[in-house]
Amino acid sequence: MKKHVLISALLAVVFGISQAAFAGEIHDAVRAGDLAKVKILVAKDPGVVNEKDTRGRTPLHFASGSGNHEVISFLIVSGADINGGDDLGQTPLHLSAARGHRVTVNFLIAKGADRKAVCCDGRNLLYSAAAGGLVDLMDSLVKAGFLVEAPDRYGRTPLLKAAEAGSDAAVEPGRERHEPRLLSTDAAP
Repeated sequence: MKKHVLISALLAVVFGISQAAFAGEIHDAVRAGDLAKVKILVAKDPGVVNEKDTRGRTPLHFASGSGNHEVISFLIVSGADINGGDDLGQTPLHLSAARGHRVTVNFLIAKGADRKAVCCDGRNLLYSAAAGGLVDLMDSLVKAGFLVEAPDRYGRTPLLKAAEAGSDAAVEPGRERHEPRLLSTDAAP
């Protein structure tokens, strides 16, 4: 019996430590949408706005991925790095586009998010917009020079991602609307 209690206690400690290692208290507060708690944590330590979890994601990544505008605004005003990439190079803008948060994407761009940022695998904002089904954003990015058939390092294109995401509006008229150009990931503005 004592052996089971000891093992259970040890597992609880290890589990507790591993959970703490994944993300900090600020990440948990942002995930919960608890703006009051976020404000308290930032007041105690302003540096937490750019604290990274084990995947390199900041509180702004989490807020942008969930589309929580109050938290996003507060973090940006408090000095969050709007263009900071995670371990894969994904910025808060990439995450908000990939999750289909159109208003958040527009807000982040208005606040200075870099539309040209590219992840380590060669995926850009057009790819993220395709994943999130944001056809209007895809259109505006293509008009700005992003290439709908430009492959990432795995040979996958934004047009393919749109098809995988079930975005018929992007795929059906896609080849007619988006004139194929030379394939180059360097050509994106």
